[in-house]
Amino acid sequence: MPEATRGPAYLMSYPARNWGRGWAGVNFRSREAVTEAKHPRQAMREWIALADAIEQHGGRVYVVPPPKYDPPLNGMPFAANFGIWSRSASKPTYVLARPSVLHRQGEPRLLQLFWKSFDVELAQPVSAWEGQADVQELPANRFLVSWGPRSSKASVMEVIPHLPSGAVPFEVEIVKDPSGRYFHGDTVFSVVANPNGETYFLAYRDAVRSPAFGSLAEFVTGTGVREVIELSLEDTLAYAANGLEVNGTLIMPDGISSSLKGVLESRGFPVTVLPFHELFGKGGGGPRCQVNVLREIPSQVEEQLAPVAFSASRSKLVRVAHKYPNEI
Repeated sequence: MPEATRGPAYLMSYPARNWGRGWAGVNFRSREAVTEAKHPRQAMREWIALADAIEQHGGRVYVVPPPKYDPPLNGMPFAANFGIWSRSASKPTYVLARPSVLHRQGEPRLLQLFWKSFDVELAQPVSAWEGQADVQELPANRFLVSWGPRSSKASVMEVIPHLPSGAVPFEVEIVKDPSGRYFHGDTVFSVVANPNGETYFLAYRDAVRSPAFGSLAEFVTGTGVREVIELSLEDTLAYAANGLEVNGTLIMPDGISSSLKGVLESRGFPVTVLPFHELFGKGGGGPRCQVNVLREIPSQVEEQLAPVAFSASRSKLVRVAHKYPNEI
């Protein structure tokens, strides 16, 4: 592969102007919000605020526009489920997810068209797999590959070959929660590094079915992680594990406890809290769900992505948001 660019690049997709119509209600938040009014303008403003925060902290955002479908693909803003950038292929390659939920099964075709326009090769597992949301990177080239509620066990062996050369994967089964409170690895654990480069692991013990949580913690700390910070159920449901770390700063959804915020700040993390009343409160996806991290994307591919950079279209997107309906 060509030499990779430095720092994080992110793929995001903003909510459509009819976002919220034809609600699927497949997670604990969206299920509760099926009969509630949806506010596309507010959802778009939340999305822009997240993209702004990412770029303010040194990230680079590239945008996949939503299709003009009615009903819309309401899952598109939750880009963690798009797939992953392959870090082992000989040519620039993106590995498309194979969504297990019906309302997201139209997305891979759109991502296929997007990447083909940039001369990127494509791969896709045969098994149900919901993308980066079930792949977590630890120090020392170690990875957590999760499955259970939506990604299948068989997908693990299909995804591992796309990890970097020499990667050591660790398989984690997530509890199939009947109420849909947690359904991907990134809803129950996360790997974050503070500005000093010290790495921490946030995790909710009771969402891990196998192996035993102690075995997971042992693997994690063996990679050089400084500490495992166990989350309460309340903070887990507030999506504390779904915070997004950008160059050492944690972007968290509002609703996390003051005690957890204090713990994170005491570990050296600047914490930025953003409201996601629509995208998380009704859609069920926090900051980490809303991005697809393009790890080690080659510089020549990123140069081709320049026309779809958020920074190039922000003013237009603000005007678009203003024209969105307030409520549907």
